[in-house]
Amino acid sequence: MRIEPTPDSEFSTELMPPRFRVLLWGQPQNERFAWSLDEYDVYEAHDVLEVIEWAKAQGTSHFEVAVASEEAISEMDERDRRQVRFIKVAGDRGDQDTTSLVVTFHDS
Repeated sequence: MRIEPTPDSEFSTELMPPRFRVLLWGQPQNERFAWSLDEYDVYEAHDVLEVIEWAKAQGTSHFEVAVASEEAISEMDERDRRQVRFIKVAGDRGDQDTTSLVVTFHDS
């Protein structure tokens, strides 16, 4: 981890309320089955801690919380549009320790 001070002039008190994305991972009943995934957008949360507490209260042992970041991008025809990216701030994937096997069949 790296920490650096920032100039005071970069901070604005006009921060927009964040939008969070929560992914709740459900463990399969059988290890041969896939994990289930439910996604939610969370608005008007007091802070990220409130969102994390909500995710924990949903009864799953694996969840991810991300905050939305909108960036303006310009296209070649000069129209501006917004692109939303999500930045993970807490949690872990449910399927991160799983493996998959790909079998390819060829006609003989």
